[in-house]
Amino acid sequence: MGLPTIGFDNLAPTIRSAFTGKRNTTSILNSAAGQKIWGEMEIWPNGVQPDRKRASAFPAKNGHFRLSVQDVGLIQGFPESWEFAGAVYQMLGQIGNSVSPPVAYQVALSVINVLKKA
Repeated sequence: MGLPTIGFDNLAPTIRSAFTGKRNTTSILNSAAGQKIWGEMEIWPNGVQPDRKRASAFPAKNGHFRLSVQDVGLIQGFPESWEFAGAVYQMLGQIGNSVSPPVAYQVALSVINVLKKA
């Protein structure tokens, strides 16, 4: 499952949790520039769903990939098995406000190395 290869590689824009639109749908979009990058990656950043089944049930604009909370977690570096709790906007807030797990791991390794030298 997940995204098909489209031959485009880029860093994802900043992940932001927000209510948008008339129906107060959840979005990870934070700017017009971000919308452009998500579009180039063929990802629809609005209307994030709680799981992949629900995400695939609602085709996104232009046929782009609609994200689930799990997909947003993967973009941020969380393992696929990580479980988030709360409403979708709360789970997106947990992801967007986190330190990416791979970055946190590298920081921890650096601290260990400094402490070994002390």
